[in-house]
Amino acid sequence: LGIFSMFFIVFFILKRLKPKKKQLPQENRGRRNTTIVEPQQTQEKLLFVPTSISIATNELLFRENYGHLEVVPENLEIIKRMCKICDVYLVTECLDDETETRINELIKNVGLIDEGLNPCKSLFCETKMGKVSIVRQLGTQCYVDGDDLVREKLKVFINKVEKDLSFFER
Repeated sequence: LGIFSMFFIVFFILKRLKPKKKQLPQENRGRRNTTIVEPQQTQEKLLFVPTSISIATNELLFRENYGHLEVVPENLEIIKRMCKICDVYLVTECLDDETETRINELIKNVGLIDEGLNPCKSLFCETKMGKVSIVRQLGTQCYVDGDDLVREKLKVFINKVEKDLSFFER
């Protein structure tokens, strides 16, 4: 009698803990593969603001014109705003230490460090695959690069991969 009552109590408790299935409307009962679609609430389209972003500076922030580095002014303003609200990494492809030094000086002169860019987050590599490797290791939420090959390789690893900085202006 004790074993029977113990079995009855356990069965009753398990029966109450089991989640109940959602009942289908009368017209859908007996049909296979019927799903219930809840009415969706209308939501505003939210602006994507990453907490961390890596930006390839070649052609987006700097352009080389006859051996002289020029700043792209419209992108500079966007990157300055990004430095204020998120963690920014600048990834530059360059072939020699002299160019690296010139780019670091230019970053200081245009005021990115004053806007909150950490100078240690200005990174350099020599190849396109070097950029891919750096950005993968950083693990940022977003990556911006004008190079199709690099973007294609990183789409698997980065949530948002963009060609230009226009997504941030909207």
